[in-house]
Amino acid sequence: MLIQVGTQEKLLAEAPTAAGSTIREGMIDSDSLLVSLWVNSVTAGALTVTVTTLTDEGKETQIISFPAVSAPTAELLLKKSAVSLQRFKVTATYTGGCDYEIYVRAIAGSGESSAKILGSDNWQVSQLTLGTTPQVLISSSLNDRNGVLIKNWSAAANVFIGESLAKADPLIGYPLAAKDALALDIAAGAEVYGVSDIAGADLRIVESGA
Repeated sequence: MLIQVGTQEKLLAEAPTAAGSTIREGMIDSDSLLVSLWVNSVTAGALTVTVTTLTDEGKETQIISFPAVSAPTAELLLKKSAVSLQRFKVTATYTGGCDYEIYVRAIAGSGESSAKILGSDNWQVSQLTLGTTPQVLISSSLNDRNGVLIKNWSAAANVFIGESLAKADPLIGYPLAAKDALALDIAAGAEVYGVSDIAGADLRIVESGA
């Protein structure tokens, strides 16, 4: 399958009933690719999707990773690669029954830019109750954020922030003690994960340019 720039193809649409994995390969006639994931249902376990780019078999590197999905998605999950070779591989791994769809679109440009977004008319606030299991605080998006502020509004809980599920760990994550805050910029496709040392941490999040 060769996907021309500006067009998209449905790469996967299946409803497996047991644990396993599915791999699909394709090629793009562009500099990078945009991948969408929609999950209708997850009956057990979780679904994870990764995308690698490669030359020959065994000579590859990961360019996209979606967070593990354990429930139906409320909105379409989108991720784009900064750069990609012509050949790509999508791997969906599921630990139980699920029903999902994956589309791939070939897009122009490398996904990198030296321009800086100076301001935005849009911003939003949200609250999240964090437990002792790492989870996504800021999900991937096509829109860059001008700024993100995460405030640990808990009275006693310590929160630890990381750029991946593995990094949201009390041993290596960025610590936010009670009433501490962290400000950062989030580019398209980036995510923020967090975990608390006790259940019920109260996080307040402000996003501008979302």
